[in-house]
Amino acid sequence: MESKIPLTHKHEQRKTVEQQANYEENHSLLLFERLTNPIILDRLVNNLYEDISTIDYSKFSYYDLMSFREAGDYLAYGEEWVKKDIRKKILSRIEQVKKSTEIHYTPKGYLDSSGETAPGKVGIICGQNPSGLYESALTKNIAEAHEKGHVIRHFHDTSFFSQKIRFVFDFNLINISQEEYQQAIERIHQDISFDEYIDFLRDYMERTDEIIERMSQVKNYFGMSGTEEFTQEHLNYAREYYVQDTRMYRLQIQPFFDAIVDDEGFVKLMNSLGI
Repeated sequence: MESKIPLTHKHEQRKTVEQQANYEENHSLLLFERLTNPIILDRLVNNLYEDISTIDYSKFSYYDLMSFREAGDYLAYGEEWVKKDIRKKILSRIEQVKKSTEIHYTPKGYLDSSGETAPGKVGIICGQNPSGLYESALTKNIAEAHEKGHVIRHFHDTSFFSQKIRFVFDFNLINISQEEYQQAIERIHQDISFDEYIDFLRDYMERTDEIIERMSQVKNYFGMSGTEEFTQEHLNYAREYYVQDTRMYRLQIQPFFDAIVDDEGFVKLMNSLGI
């Protein structure tokens, strides 16, 4: 009789990083699944609480936080109450973006969700990219999940929490070619100098909200639906193949990879934040 010896966890067959990459199903549904995982949801609640409780409020007279209330009044309710309220709003916003996605055409030919669309409604790429090609279903899929993430969570750049995240990046390392610069200013319809565009790109990429959603994009790329471990190998693979595999507009994500100066710190954040 053939003996069947159970495999230990160490010897179980596991997907390689290459096999995990290139998730092509719905990235928004994957995002919802991940953010409603009890462990990830707890992390996100704690992240948002740390964010709003470590802002230098002396610079602002009013802040959205999570509930459109005065900062002092909101935090005065106490940590337990505030965290419960944050959790409720996260889940509510997930349901909101599940049901309400406004598809609209933009003259820029690229996704634009700021100002022109109401909260909970997301603009979809419907036009041509800077290369003159129509965006693929995959890039629209990726971009839609990115924008839905913005609706679900929001962080403040002046918080101590944000400083901890940005510590693993150096966006002064952003470097683009003259060809990319020309394509970029044609896309945004602005006549600005090369140095002015670099400053604009740096300011945009170092926003905490943008960092978090690009981290989320990378998790989606590997099909991570919960608490799967993100490793140095994942980071190395994404650096080399993400743009090539997704055919995403290079300046949408490459400067993010280029700015990572502390790999160990980045990997640690990927495994500890609510993303």
